[in-house]
Order: sequence, then C-alpha cells, then structure tokens
Amino acid sequence: MKMAQWLRTLPATDDCVPWPFHKDRDGYGRAERGHLAHRRSYTLHVGPIPAGLTIDHLCGTRSCVNPRHLEPVTTQENTRRGYWTQRTECRNGHPFTPKNTRHEMRADGVRRRVCRICERRAAAAYQARKAA
Repeated sequence: MKMAQWLRTLPATDDCVPWPFHKDRDGYGRAERGHLAHRRSYTLHVGPIPAGLTIDHLCGTRSCVNPRHLEPVTTQENTRRGYWTQRTECRNGHPFTPKNTRHEMRADGVRRRVCRICERRAAAAYQARKAA
C-alpha cells in the first residue's frame, strides 16, 4: 500500500496513529517528496492549513498522523507547548528553579533556559583545561 493510500484510510480512533513509513531524525513522519506526514494528514482529513499557522501535535507524539490530534497554531504557541518548555529539569537532572535558571536569547531569536549549575561546571572544566 502506498503512503497516500494509507493516509486516506486512517482508522477513526482517538488513539495515536504512528506513521509506519520513513521518519526523519527528529521523529516526524515523512511522506512522498519529503513532505511532513502530519501536515499531509491534516490537509487530507480536515482541510487546508491556514496561512501563517503550523500544525501542533496535541498528543505530543511527533510521528502521530491522527487528524484528531493535530491543531493549527502559531509558531509561538507551538513552541510554548513544546517538550523542552515543559521540562522541570535540565538534561543533567538539576531543577529549573528561578535561582538556578538563566534565560537567554539565541542569535536566531529563540529563547532558552540555561542551568546555572551546569554552566558553572562547564566554566570550571574549561578553566582547568586552559590551565593545563
């Protein structure tokens, strides 16, 4: 069965429907000619994506193509809802508390949280390498 046929025959369910074909390195399904599978699913089952909006996975599963789990939102809202913004700890397990968190704006305009404990440890390691 081809990808487009598979998308047209999605089961009517409230469960996630993971994309069974190729996924990119970020876990998003890729349909024909490199199109994102969740965007194709939305346009096939709901309609055109409104101009200036992106498709958000309400379920949080990047490979899900269930149109009931997809919602058009602004890029800002999609980012606000994203996985990294919901985390309460840094990748090393330190809590994101007001005292331990520094907010910075990257050159590309994306705001990010920086763990001060990890930042201090990285700076100390750099100084040790520099002194050696």
